[in-house]
Amino acid sequence: MKTKLLTLVLATGLLAIIGAAFFQTMAQIPALPINVVFDPKGYTWNGLPPSPWYAEIWRQKVQDKADYSSIKLEGIYLPSATPYPALHGPRLIIPFNGEDIRVALYPKLPTHMGILVPGTYKVSLIVSGALKPEFGGTPFEGDGIITVTILPPPP
Repeated sequence: MKTKLLTLVLATGLLAIIGAAFFQTMAQIPALPINVVFDPKGYTWNGLPPSPWYAEIWRQKVQDKADYSSIKLEGIYLPSATPYPALHGPRLIIPFNGEDIRVALYPKLPTHMGILVPGTYKVSLIVSGALKPEFGGTPFEGDGIITVTILPPPP
């Protein structure tokens, strides 16, 4: 009798955990898509990265509603300074440290035996964040392209 009761309790607990995980997954709010443009749009790998390196994001009213403390590049790197609205148009300009962007680009570039392969590549980086709590805290996310040129080694 005790074994049957223990089995019933464990099975009920397992079903509760699985059900909670399922409903939590279903309840997640999808991220609002945003447009992202990096400035500069291109970078030659052998040179110093610009710092700050700007990401401009836009979607209707995001610049007024974004929670600046939630904004990240590739889910890891924080802005190097406070984002600010663009002078013209509904864009939010986010300054990132150039070295952070360079580090985020590196794993997305082709390598051969640990050495970067010379060429020109279009690399996508993701900028994400959330709206302020008073606007629902809805997450937003978008990607922008940086054209990376890797020069061949000197002869």
